[in-house]
Amino acid sequence: MLAHENTDVAIDAIEIISELTDEDVEAQEEQWSALVDAMVEADLLDLLVSNFTRFNETNESDRSGVYHALSVLENLASRTTLAEKIVRRQRS
Repeated sequence: MLAHENTDVAIDAIEIISELTDEDVEAQEEQWSALVDAMVEADLLDLLVSNFTRFNETNESDRSGVYHALSVLENLASRTTLAEKIVRRQRS
């Protein structure tokens, strides 16, 4: 869904992922880890970053997509190993 040609579909998927990874969601550590591990294994980080180039920030909906994608990255960065991977990705 993140690679869907219609950016509105991708934005909706990003918003759901943002809600699932939000720190306010009540989940046991094992549940959160399983979800995050599955997302990382599915190449979520690269898919999120690839959407930045597709979004047109003059469009309100696309700005929302950028906001939610950054929220997901922030939520995932609460895990040290993922934070390091995000930093390496941004430098390349």
